[in-house]
Amino acid sequence: EAPERLASKLRDLARYQGTTLRDVVMQDDVAFKKKEIDLMKKARSDYEQTAQNLVALLEGEPAIRAELDKAQAALAATRAPIEKAIDKSMNDDLSGATEVVREEVRPAQLAHVAALDKVIEAIKEASRLRNESAEAAYRQSVALILGLSAAALALGVTIAWGIQRSIARPLALAVEVA
Repeated sequence: EAPERLASKLRDLARYQGTTLRDVVMQDDVAFKKKEIDLMKKARSDYEQTAQNLVALLEGEPAIRAELDKAQAALAATRAPIEKAIDKSMNDDLSGATEVVREEVRPAQLAHVAALDKVIEAIKEASRLRNESAEAAYRQSVALILGLSAAALALGVTIAWGIQRSIARPLALAVEVA
């Protein structure tokens, strides 16, 4: 997959984890909470796999990799508050869990999503630079082809003129003699 698509998927998975956490906190049903926690774990696993795939694609892209490292650090900052909110929710401390989500988790998640937005921006900028480089190489190649074509045409005309003269002069001389 393309790096931009993978980074967008990371952002979507981060947002999804935030949504499932809020579902855990807002529900009273323990079975529903456990199901949502399982969905969070799956989303986290998908996130980690997608991040590994993105890292593999970013070989030789230190600027993008630096932004991704910042996003990973922002993700790490969300883990402890998320666990704290889940623990409070599972212990029926709804108001405490809600406060943790509002005061600790949400700001950390927003920072994480903002860091992922910067990753996407860095990928777009790198793509733009590669595109500009490819366009410059294309223009240079077209100019080279046109120059070589013009040179080949001039050489062909010169050779044709030389051949024409080497045939026409002796024929003219033969016609004069005859």
